[in-house]
Amino acid sequence: MFLCRVAKAMLSQHKFDVASVRALFEDALSQCGLHLVEGDSLWDNCLDFELSLDGNDRDDERIKEIFSRFLQTPFPPDVVERTKAKFKEWLKDEEISQSLMRGIERAQRAYGLRQDYEAALVSARIVDPHGLPLLSIYYSYINLEISGGIHARVRMVFERAFVYFPTSEFLWKNVLAYEESVGRHDQLPGLQLRAIRYCRWSGDIWSMYLHQKSREIRNSHGNENILDSILESAYANLCRDPLEYQKVLLARAFSLKHATSGSMTKYHDLLRDGILLLKEMNIVDPDHYCATLLSHSLAIEGDVRSGKAVWENLLSDTCLDSQYTGTWLPYYTF
Repeated sequence: MFLCRVAKAMLSQHKFDVASVRALFEDALSQCGLHLVEGDSLWDNCLDFELSLDGNDRDDERIKEIFSRFLQTPFPPDVVERTKAKFKEWLKDEEISQSLMRGIERAQRAYGLRQDYEAALVSARIVDPHGLPLLSIYYSYINLEISGGIHARVRMVFERAFVYFPTSEFLWKNVLAYEESVGRHDQLPGLQLRAIRYCRWSGDIWSMYLHQKSREIRNSHGNENILDSILESAYANLCRDPLEYQKVLLARAFSLKHATSGSMTKYHDLLRDGILLLKEMNIVDPDHYCATLLSHSLAIEGDVRSGKAVWENLLSDTCLDSQYTGTWLPYYTF
């Protein structure tokens, strides 16, 4: 009843009209109304608000629609029975339609599929509210919702998981990849900013952010200087872990391949920066991405000698790379 009282107070102070309060409830239902355990209280508040209206503000068709939507959303059987009784009382002499009854049955089957996951989540939270078993259950639950194909349900379980694991790089990478896979690019900017806020130490998250911004700029013909600003911010957060920073640097380098003429010089300079940063900190890149990309790009442009020099600089006596077979093999291949 709390939300219902808040809504009535908003109306009594003449700061909002009924339409604004209804829009607020709809937004709340879209965000949290599918919560299998707690969502029913939101539906109850919405119904209580609508039933408390009178005169021209009362809309019986909307009340009937909300009852129908509520009953066709998966909830525990006791919630469904309570709501059905309330609906029958409101209908008076009218019966619940057969189509709605079939929808209620489908919703109950959907609840049955999720019931064990909810029970497992409760048990895991009691043992360790931030442990790997709880994360594993959430991830299995997410995969169940992905198989169902309902975007709002998938996001609901992700958001529930983030309550307990806000800094999980694993979860953030998965939710970003999911939104990308279903083509919900409108969701990505806000998600990317949240991911960066909670995982500033992740080169993969920064790289995904840069790729997403790069796509936005290509589509809108925007200013590419934004990407350089992202690279600088990434360096400020990742400079103590050059291998993580290198992931972002490579993302920026790849974005230059879609840029205007003259970008290849900047592309080469970025790759040289990546090699130099690791070399100065005596860190060996196990994959030698920067060196491989730079030497091959130079060779394609006809400057094989400079490409060869990239590897020879890494294999000098003063460089730690010379002590590893993983450096000699790509040099030999080149």
